[in-house]
This record gives sequence, structure tokens and C-alpha cells, in this order.
Amino acid sequence: MLKPFIGYLEERDEYQQGEIHKILAGACMYAFFLTTGLMLISLVIDTLNHSFTFGTVALFLVNQFLSYFIMFRLRKTGIAETEFEIEADYEYFLQKSDIKLIKDNT
Repeated sequence: MLKPFIGYLEERDEYQQGEIHKILAGACMYAFFLTTGLMLISLVIDTLNHSFTFGTVALFLVNQFLSYFIMFRLRKTGIAETEFEIEADYEYFLQKSDIKLIKDNT
């Protein structure tokens, strides 16, 4: 799927594949933020005009599809799991997460 999209014919080495994936991931994040911004602008315009357009619904559906696709694929592969080899590292991570949660909510 990448070959026709990126435009190369022969196989790439591991470094080149990593760079291609990094660039595509960045582009995906920019597209996600752009569609979110456009969705909010469209929602504000719809609210001001007391109407409901297809564009707002379509942008919302695209964002939801992308979010759920990423979430399910990460869970299926197990990449979303954080593994700790030492119990002390796990305890430190929990403590750091609790402190961050408290700071964010105040």
C-alpha cells in the first residue's frame, strides 16, 4: 500500500522505512488537527446560521473513524501497553501519573 502512495519501486532498508513511517505519522497528526479545527469552525458557523450541514457531520465522522481505527489497531497489536521490567519503575510511573493528574485537574 505504501509503494504506490509514496512512489518507489524497489524495497527500502530499515532506516528509510522508519523515516517514511515517521513522515506519514506526522502528516496523519497534522491532518487530524486540521480536520478537528475545520469541524469546530463549521460547527460555529452552523450554530450562528441555525442550520446543520453535511460538512460538519462528515468531518466529525472522519475524525471518529480515524480515532477508533488507531485505538483498536494499537490495542490489537499490544503497542499501547507500557511494560516495566523493574517494580520500582512501575511505582515511579504511577506516582508521576497521579501527580500530573492532580495538577491537570486543579
